[in-house]
Amino acid sequence: MLCGRVAVMTDVEFEAFLHEAVNKLQEKQDALTTAHGLGNHATFWFDQPSGTLEFRDEAGKPHLSARVIPVGSYSPRTSTWIWAWFNESILPELRVRAEPLKELGAKTGMTTFLEPRLNVTEEMPWELAAFAVQHLGALGAYRAPGKAADLYLAIMDLNKVAAS
Repeated sequence: MLCGRVAVMTDVEFEAFLHEAVNKLQEKQDALTTAHGLGNHATFWFDQPSGTLEFRDEAGKPHLSARVIPVGSYSPRTSTWIWAWFNESILPELRVRAEPLKELGAKTGMTTFLEPRLNVTEEMPWELAAFAVQHLGALGAYRAPGKAADLYLAIMDLNKVAAS
């Protein structure tokens, strides 16, 4: 469970908010998988300057393109989460697009959404992504695996790439 709070939501209200966000994210992920095969592509490519994520086949040909907002990154080695709005490895213009996630601090009373760096359990990155997807009105989320950390991205739109 996420911790660190000033009273806005009660513990019971926050738990309900968490379960709602996680359940809605699962529904959205299932819909993206069914409609677009999300998660079934051979590779992905995240282009920071354009803020787009491409899903590609084995030959590297893009099949889907998504406009995304970075949410945060998770390092399994150190069990740490860094919010995208703070992460200097993310371009400044994308960090600005992630700043609305701080609003979750005022909405919930949880300082978790205001602390730039958190110690987290293995399950918490998806919970944080679920809150972000709900707050941003995103279609779903994608975990882009990296060498040192995985980057969680909110998918704002998703389109098939025209065959060339």
